[in-house]
Amino acid sequence: MCDTCRTIFGLGCFCVCHSGCSLSKTAATLAFVPPSPPTYKVKADAADSSRSRMSYNYKELEEDAQFAQAAMLSEVFWMNRGQDCQVPIVWLHATSDNVLEGGKPLVLLHCHANATDMGVMMGSYLELSRFLGMDVVAFEYSGYGASVGKLKTANIYGDALAAYDFVIQRGIDPSRIVVFGHCIGSAPAVNLASVRPVGGLVLHCPIATGLNTIDPNPGGCCSLARVLCCLDVFRNDWRIGRVTCPVLLMHGERDEVVPFHNAQILRKRCRKAAFCQTYFPVNAGHNTFVESNRQAYFKELATFFSAVRSRLTAGSGTVEKPLQVSMGGAAAEFEVPEAKTKFGPLIGPDDGRYKKLAQGQAGARDLQGNCGTGIVVIGNQDMKH
Repeated sequence: MCDTCRTIFGLGCFCVCHSGCSLSKTAATLAFVPPSPPTYKVKADAADSSRSRMSYNYKELEEDAQFAQAAMLSEVFWMNRGQDCQVPIVWLHATSDNVLEGGKPLVLLHCHANATDMGVMMGSYLELSRFLGMDVVAFEYSGYGASVGKLKTANIYGDALAAYDFVIQRGIDPSRIVVFGHCIGSAPAVNLASVRPVGGLVLHCPIATGLNTIDPNPGGCCSLARVLCCLDVFRNDWRIGRVTCPVLLMHGERDEVVPFHNAQILRKRCRKAAFCQTYFPVNAGHNTFVESNRQAYFKELATFFSAVRSRLTAGSGTVEKPLQVSMGGAAAEFEVPEAKTKFGPLIGPDDGRYKKLAQGQAGARDLQGNCGTGIVVIGNQDMKH
């Protein structure tokens, strides 16, 4: 039996035996790996009962200067998405109008990766806000972190749309919103950008489809993505064709978790009318993507946001031809300060790092900014997602 057949057989057995033939339950079980326990909680501000603040459940995060500052500077709100669904959203405001060009700051709407939650990402959010002069707005997925709700693929799409509506309701023009999708967060990010007007879309190590992350025979006639396409709930390859805003596609060619061919598929499916900037470092892996060349990473972001800002200033609508973007001007002079909290190794609830953190054996640097994986063994195939 070939690898593809073994994987298909294993998925079928898992769907029948574990999930009662429920596609949504099977997808949720395989795709979502929330940290347990959550790395943070939300509590009322002691000085202002009408406001909420984030606090960390781990001593090492609480005592890390960058995480503490991020929690102090952020505002936390609640989005009620129904009787049994309540999702927190955190907002970090830029300290200046815009580091690069002046004017009102762009708003980065961040969809985080798997095996993490907003608490782990707070150090990264502060870096993005400070280095790039942007507001950073992040939301939790239902079933992750301090949220109340069920882990369902439909819910993460709804969470992203609700977060977008929340930002719009606070007076932010859609053209100032840049959606950022990291790893599995690319699914709600692409979906959002395909159905709502936004200023730009950033995809960091994205998936083309859910099955393309585990397919042992990508592109083959009997590949998982082709044979079981009707069961794939994450279809960025379909949705990205409806995206008309500028796109920044970033993926390491040595990505061992989400294979590089996912980015190649998405690049081909981008509409020709949409400007698509790519950053494909040849030596970068999944969890070493930023640290492989930190300066280049932030310069790519700065250049892309500069292009979005120029488009906003010009007041243009849908892009009819690619924008001409160079590394000249402010972006070329952009210097990235040394990381105060380093991007560390793989994280995930099954690899022992959260347990070590709870026991005081790991620091905040071991958790910062990574996607992590969950691994489900089906037959002889390790499924990373």
